[in-house]
Amino acid sequence: DVSGNYNIDEFLNFTKFNIANQVDDFVNNINKNSNPLNIYKYNFASKLKIEWISYSRITNLKEIAEGGYGKIYKASINGNIVAVKEFLNSQDPSKYFLNEVIN
Repeated sequence: DVSGNYNIDEFLNFTKFNIANQVDDFVNNINKNSNPLNIYKYNFASKLKIEWISYSRITNLKEIAEGGYGKIYKASINGNIVAVKEFLNSQDPSKYFLNEVIN
């Protein structure tokens, strides 16, 4: 999937390889795990993803915070509660977006 934005493409590429490395590490260390519940924690974390969602799919949008770079909203998408970040006064929101995700 190529977005056409170099920064976003690099971030997505890095994320794909990072997740693959995490899976390799998990499999290599599976016998060392003393707590069988760790697999559930890993499965939950591996399902987290970033995707573009059309504004028309967002419902129940409610502002919950505002900062120097934008606003944060609580919203619903297909019955799931999500956080929505709106960047303000930015010509290149992808740079700010990647900084927010990484930190």
